Amino acid sequence: MPLHDLGYRHWEGELNPQSVRWWVIAQTGVRLAWRSRWLRRMLVLAWMPAVLAGIVFFAVENVLTTNPDLSLGIRRASSQWPFLEGVSDELEKDPASARAALWSHILLGFFRLPQGVLIVMLVALIAPPLIAQDLRSRAFLLYFSRPITRLEYVFGKMATVAAYLTMVTIVPGLVLYALGVGLSPNLSVVVDTWDLPFRVVASSLIVIIPTVTFALAMSALLGETRFATFCWFGPWVLGFFAFTAMTAMSDSAQFERGENPWTMSNKWSFLSPYHSLGEVESWIFGIQKDFNQVAPEAFMLSTVTLISLAILLRRVDAPMRV
Repeated sequence: MPLHDLGYRHWEGELNPQSVRWWVIAQTGVRLAWRSRWLRRMLVLAWMPAVLAGIVFFAVENVLTTNPDLSLGIRRASSQWPFLEGVSDELEKDPASARAALWSHILLGFFRLPQGVLIVMLVALIAPPLIAQDLRSRAFLLYFSRPITRLEYVFGKMATVAAYLTMVTIVPGLVLYALGVGLSPNLSVVVDTWDLPFRVVASSLIVIIPTVTFALAMSALLGETRFATFCWFGPWVLGFFAFTAMTAMSDSAQFERGENPWTMSNKWSFLSPYHSLGEVESWIFGIQKDFNQVAPEAFMLSTVTLISLAILLRRVDAPMRV
């Protein structure tokens, strides 16, 4: 009688459908990333700006509904900024009709100023080791010894990073919108702002998809966590300084003229990933009306995403090709 039966055996456990194989990889990655204390601290830090934005929502709604004198002060202050001229006119005619524009500016400011920096730090903490460690430890042999395609593997890794980015973009954005609706005098405000939740989701996806694919492509291409982290920060830092240098002379007077700080210096925004994402977000939130003004940035982000995805799919199964 043999001591060990090495033959094939029928699996008696629960079978998952093929369509959710990527989810198993994503769950494992999320659990492993959650062990980092720095990640948990950063998530707490990422929600602090949401609290401040909520206070702004509360103040705006309180002024518009219960303090007409303060509402007049807001109109006078906004009239000093040409990019808020339309909002100022709406506030003078009907404060309720200006809510959509005011909420769009608050949400865009929340996405661009605090969350833009925190997203870069979060991706740098999560993404670089995801594929680099699998290649270095040869864990990919364990993955692909099972009926998993490289697209499912890549999608699972992308979902790992996207899950945490969702916690600091889509979730707080929708919470802020719900807060604004709750503070409004009646639910008729939903008619004027019904599209803002969709804009929040679209703006978040515009940030998540390019950043995740590029970070994972660096992880797969370089195979070393420290090198992938360095190459992740490189375009952000160098692009920001390149944008600053190119706009220092030509656009220094734009802010003095009161032009929209979210949309000015569009000519050089494609040099910086941070400003490119901001330009496209401003169009999504309806602040930048002309898509042609953000077309170069949208094309650049699409190109980076496609190239990164091609590199990622090519490098994932490269060690198994003879």
